[in-house]
Amino acid sequence: MAEPRRSRGRGERVRVTKKHMRAPLPKRNFRVFLGREEIGMLSVGPLHWMVEGEADPELRQTVTLRRAVSQDRRLYDWYRAVATGKEDQRALTIVQLDCPDGTAVNIWRLEKATPVRWTGPGFDALSDGFAVEELEVRYAAIAWRSTL
Repeated sequence: MAEPRRSRGRGERVRVTKKHMRAPLPKRNFRVFLGREEIGMLSVGPLHWMVEGEADPELRQTVTLRRAVSQDRRLYDWYRAVATGKEDQRALTIVQLDCPDGTAVNIWRLEKATPVRWTGPGFDALSDGFAVEELEVRYAAIAWRSTL
């Protein structure tokens, strides 16, 4: 239901709706899918998409995926296959949730994603943190769908 019209000055009127007054969403509630497989991530991003020919050549349309190391080698195996000459483009989907275990509110689908750099964990006997791997992924385009 829309709120009453509010004046912007000089006789202009704007209709303000509740749809445009939604609160910002936290960045900690998300899921990541490589193709149809979900892969747990610590962080993703940032996402960016530049107009071809106008972008700084030092900047690439890439996103960095970070996750805690386990015995799951899917990211490394995908990178290794591409690094040894196999063509393996996949869809990479990032789903933002409204709360933990909540409803999807934004979905970004990265088209023709291909790994370009894998970084393994660093180790430190004085640290209690997790060992982390990173995969930098290049993509051709982003499709953003809002589900609200």
